[in-house]
Amino acid sequence: MVSEELTLYSQLESLLFGAMVHAVHVAAPAISADLAAARVFDGQPDPTRVYVYTGHLNLPPSVESQVHAWPASPGSLFDFADKQALYDHAFRPRQLVDDAAYARLSLFKPIEAHTPVVDAYCITCPLANNAWCMFAFLRCGESRFFAPRETEMLLRLKPAILRLVRTQQQRRPRQGNPGDAPETSDHTVLLAKLSQSERHILQLLLAGHTERKIGADLHRSPHTIHVHVKNMYRKLNVNSRRQLQELFGA
Repeated sequence: MVSEELTLYSQLESLLFGAMVHAVHVAAPAISADLAAARVFDGQPDPTRVYVYTGHLNLPPSVESQVHAWPASPGSLFDFADKQALYDHAFRPRQLVDDAAYARLSLFKPIEAHTPVVDAYCITCPLANNAWCMFAFLRCGESRFFAPRETEMLLRLKPAILRLVRTQQQRRPRQGNPGDAPETSDHTVLLAKLSQSERHILQLLLAGHTERKIGADLHRSPHTIHVHVKNMYRKLNVNSRRQLQELFGA
């Protein structure tokens, strides 16, 4: 339990993670993607370098946990792009892989176990210090292929996504005063007060999403999200979004 809280704490403190969340939640609805995932390749395989959005698929908890680990898994679509050195590209995996069965069994393995992947469109962007990032947008189930206008829109968004991620990659973490005690334990105690749903909503709130947007993404009513937020405020002893952001240094 403690390790889970520390992991969430590190995600909330990571400017890079926040940039990935923001980019995914802007681009995915714009092209009506059923699933979107992002990963930064910089030699640091930790949770702040991976983000997966599965809001429209309603995956069972066991499948969802596998999908959230998918971008960092050996043999995944992201692993394939790394091995092919696709560091600054826009591509459809099906145009690069002739064997569709291979794609189902390996590139999209945890997703295909629940729903077929109909189409995927990926963009990769070079960052500073030999790092790079990749975003994958998927259509699943009975959805249609991405239309040309949708892939063109994603390409138009690519420079903005690159600027966003690159800027946060280069920013240094906040530095405390000499002798200050580490804040990790304080944040861990705070996060332990929240339910799993409240932690998820907290991530999205700190990424800048409105309650209405969160409700749409999670397929919940705005009233339900508002109740979660009010409960969260009470547990954390805050009264506003600004106080919540100050509490977690967002």
